Amino acid sequence: MNRTQLLSQHALFKTQHTFFILQHTFLPLQLTLLLLQLTLLLLQFTLLPLQHTLLLLQLTLLPLQFTFLHLQLKLSPLQFTLLPLQLTLLLLQLTFLLLQLQKFKNILQILKINILIKNNL
Repeated sequence: MNRTQLLSQHALFKTQHTFFILQHTFLPLQLTLLLLQLTLLLLQFTLLPLQHTLLLLQLTLLPLQFTFLHLQLKLSPLQFTLLPLQLTLLLLQLTFLLLQLQKFKNILQILKINILIKNNL
């Protein structure tokens, strides 16, 4: 064996040795990654029934939401019909209040006149 072949074999051995060390270095990382993937898969299977339950709940609530929306749409015209009545009632109450205020003012005026008459006598 000549010197070139010995150097070539030595270089090949060093390369194989380095590759072997790298393989052993990355093996724990690959195992950790595999364990993480397995954990993620288990979590997905664990969450699957919960997702199924949530989906069923959403499907159950959908008709209720639809009914509620339907009722709101039916009540909306009624609210608009009642609005002028409510405004009329408010105006009547305000008118009544003004009449009471005027009555109170008249009573005060009469009391004032009575006091003036008493003072002059």
